[in-house]
Amino acid sequence: MDLSMEQKIDKALSKIESHESVCAVRYENIEKTLEERKGRLEKLDDRLEKLDDKIGGLYKTVITCAFAPSLFVIAIIKLI
Repeated sequence: MDLSMEQKIDKALSKIESHESVCAVRYENIEKTLEERKGRLEKLDDRLEKLDDKIGGLYKTVITCAFAPSLFVIAIIKLI
């Protein structure tokens, strides 16, 4: 049962077309998933920015607390 060249081409084209349709559905689902996760990533980015601001404030507080006693002592000595 030998197929002619034209039949082989038609069969191959049919397989390619069915593969393309399956891939189109797959890529559509991937795009939907990416869009859903994009929103989640944007929210996470906002939360990380807020956390970064809080950490920056904490650094400033720690540095101030470390140097404030020394500066206070120096100020007292100058007053005496």
